[in-house]
Amino acid sequence: MKTFSYIRNFKTSGTIASSSIKAINRIVENVLPNKPQLIVELGSGSGAITRQILDRMHPGSVLYAFEINNDFIGSLRSFKDRRLHVMPYSALDILSHLEKGAVDLIISSLPLSFFKTASREELLSSSNKALKTGGCFNQLAFLYFPWYFGKNFRVARTDFMMLSFPPTFLYFCKKAI
Repeated sequence: MKTFSYIRNFKTSGTIASSSIKAINRIVENVLPNKPQLIVELGSGSGAITRQILDRMHPGSVLYAFEINNDFIGSLRSFKDRRLHVMPYSALDILSHLEKGAVDLIISSLPLSFFKTASREELLSSSNKALKTGGCFNQLAFLYFPWYFGKNFRVARTDFMMLSFPPTFLYFCKKAI
């Protein structure tokens, strides 16, 4: 079912399978178990990353999971965790639902290379505005595109996980001041 949903919705999911557990564990490394955080996940999919965020985050943390695919929204709602708020809205609408400067961490697995340039720039700009000073934006992707982040973020690190399926690039960015 999940793999079929990824394939059927390839244009919005950007993949044919969920990311490897090694890539997921790496992309959630800024989730702090000992400090409450406001965390946003963009493109939550079937919830593989969502589950790792919830397992790792502080009991006082809150997670807003943005997802537009109805199949995946159903999977996310089955988690039954009071800290999880499933947001059945486009990630482009992040500032319609969250205050500017309120978010500690954004984790995205959106297929940014599938976005029209204007939409991608709007998403990254809105994400930057949603973050607190010093906030982090982590992107899981299957293509190399560090130049996407330059206007809004300082890319602190890029990791490539070749042995992951599918092979994965991880971008760890800081809010540009």
